[in-house]
Amino acid sequence: MSIKRIIDIGPNVEISKKIKFIGIKKVGVKSKNYISLLLRNSKVGLVFYPVNQMTKSSIIAAYASHGLVIINLCKEKIYKTNEFLSGIHYVSKIKENNFSNLQKIANKAFKHYKENALDKTASLLIGIIKNKKTK
Repeated sequence: MSIKRIIDIGPNVEISKKIKFIGIKKVGVKSKNYISLLLRNSKVGLVFYPVNQMTKSSIIAAYASHGLVIINLCKEKIYKTNEFLSGIHYVSKIKENNFSNLQKIANKAFKHYKENALDKTASLLIGIIKNKKTK
């Protein structure tokens, strides 16, 4: 995938034992604007989550909303939730033959994020509340 470096954002967590193939640059806790800039210039988001927790993660939401390919390095045997499927919304295994599909996977995760975004849900709820008040 031609990954040149990994940027570790957030509190200091030891990840070097899990990822041995490339250098890691730790930037620590930063502002949302700084993090968004890093994500806009990134292609892949790495996580280590049990799959059934992925759609509850704000990190996954940040990756999806910035169009990154989400790679989950967790070896748990669950490969789907009721919303996210391995190979459709995220990647759990990288193989040479699936490089061409990575953009499609990132696009599916982005679309899923947009369809389920909190602002859309909030607007829908506001419409329901306003409608009930006018009755």
